Formats: sequence, structure tokens, C-alpha cells
Amino acid sequence: MALQTRELFGGPTPQAVKPRLWAEKLMVLKLAAGTALLPVGTPLAKNSSTGFWVPFTQGGMNDTANIRAFLYESEAQLVAGGEILCVGLVSGEVYEADVNTAAIRAVLGGSPSEANVQTALVAGTPTLRELDIFVRGLPLTFA
Repeated sequence: MALQTRELFGGPTPQAVKPRLWAEKLMVLKLAAGTALLPVGTPLAKNSSTGFWVPFTQGGMNDTANIRAFLYESEAQLVAGGEILCVGLVSGEVYEADVNTAAIRAVLGGSPSEANVQTALVAGTPTLRELDIFVRGLPLTFA
């Protein structure tokens, strides 16, 4: 018996494709207060003055312009009145196209362009590669 197209791919609730993130080391991160819903794969930075993790901010102050981790496994709804805990990928591999999506760029401070996020994935002191986070799928100009 052959499967019909509807039987193979259909269903009452289609499943979204999960971002390609491969963790070698995970860490529980304390996210600062806010109101955004952060998708899986959101680039995160650690605010050096507060010690809280925040979404990467293009040109941000207090080290928030340096990506240091990625939101892992499940989305995080920030709460205006306080901090929340989440799981972050701090060592492993991420795929550039899955952490540089329109949905993720929409919640990042300063509304960075795709090129701005690509640059941030390569830049930083230390770089993500030096932190054992390997970014796959970058254009050759960023390799």
C-alpha cells in the first residue's frame, strides 16, 4: 500500500522545522526583563554591567554587541516585571541561516540587517570560534 501525499505530510498541526543547533555545552542563562518572545536560535549577549543575558544588540553598550550564546531548545517569553531562566548553547555549532532569520532580526535591538547579523557572527573579541561555537553556512566573504 502506497502512502498518499496527504497521509505522508498532512496533519491537523504541521510541525515547524527546528533550527539547526548542535550543542556540545549548554548553560542555564538568566535573561533580563523585557516583553519580547525570543525564538530558538536568538543570538544572546551578556550585559557586563548587570550580569544578565540579553538579545544581541547591534552597536550595543556593555558588551551587548558581542554574541556569546544562542537560545536553545525552546522559545523564551520575556517578562516585563522580572528575569527568567532559559537554556543557552555556549559551545557547539549553529547554522547561520537559522540564527539570521527575519523573525529573529525583528526582536534584536536596532533591527539589524541580515549583513549586520552575519558580521556579528564573525566579529567579537573573543570570536565565537574562539569560544568553541562554530557558525556553519556563512558566505565565503565571511569565512
